[in-house]
Amino acid sequence: MREFLHQDEQIIQSTAGSIDIGTLDVLWRPGNLHLTNKRVLFERQGRIEFATFLEDIVDVKLEMRKWVLQHIRQLCISYRASPGNSIRVAYIAVASPVGWQKAIKDRMTLALLEG
Repeated sequence: MREFLHQDEQIIQSTAGSIDIGTLDVLWRPGNLHLTNKRVLFERQGRIEFATFLEDIVDVKLEMRKWVLQHIRQLCISYRASPGNSIRVAYIAVASPVGWQKAIKDRMTLALLEG
């Protein structure tokens, strides 16, 4: 079992990617994006760079943004963060952003149905 998983949490899918969590200088960090039955998280060298529960996700969009020397379509995950439930955004560059957007939204729907 991976140390970053919670009890009864299972990885549904994973892929390599890069994340920008709103730094002023847009610093991309390579790692792995994971979708579990409870959360979306981005892990880098065994450490969690970003994690949010599915029920805290406000929206998952695709945006064209600069990445290295070009513009690519990226996942834009808006989520409620503590304290105060402020809305924050994580940008994640992956090979198949459309597929990831669908997988996250599908998993959010299942989480709501499972209660």
